[in-house]
Amino acid sequence: MPNARALLNGWPLLGVLSLALVAMAAAIVLGHRLDIDGIRMTIRATARTSFVFFALAFSASALFALWPNAWTGWQRRNRRYLGLSFAVSHTVHAAAIVAFARLDPVQFHLQSNTGTIISGGIAYGFIAALALTSFDRTAGWLGPHRHQRQAHRREPILRGAGRRHAGRAGTAPGRLARFPPPQVCCACSVPGGVTGRVDPPPPHP
Repeated sequence: MPNARALLNGWPLLGVLSLALVAMAAAIVLGHRLDIDGIRMTIRATARTSFVFFALAFSASALFALWPNAWTGWQRRNRRYLGLSFAVSHTVHAAAIVAFARLDPVQFHLQSNTGTIISGGIAYGFIAALALTSFDRTAGWLGPHRHQRQAHRREPILRGAGRRHAGRAGTAPGRLARFPPPQVCCACSVPGGVTGRVDPPPPHP
């Protein structure tokens, strides 16, 4: 079991989750013979996985402070890698959206608008910044105080992304699971919002 435990922590965890996300998307698309229905199902599926990783990563510290146990300890210890898994899931989600726009531009424009595209692009920019500042080198370059300020500036946009994708996941037909109210997870995601403090970045496992 030591090897299995190692796969569920740190960078190996990110690798396993990333491979699972890519395999899931490929299975859905190939199972629908590369048609538009498979692409749209992939968009819905990655909306679900994005929300799950978002909730796990951004509620980790608050949940550990409220209910310290083995699960929340693991969640807090691996929040960096769960957050990066959220970024990977959103990247697959974006690729599926681009494929949808290219394969069926008429339906894409009927189901989107300029405001959605602009706000989505801004959100993706902040998600990319979040991912980049999750590495030790970039976090060290920013410094702890500047890194903390950047995290607080990203919170409203990231919470908005979480609510948006939770809504997509919850209203999509044939949903795989019922999600808790996104407001609860987003409230827990605010660093220090429940505990009154912001924890330093966790060390590598």
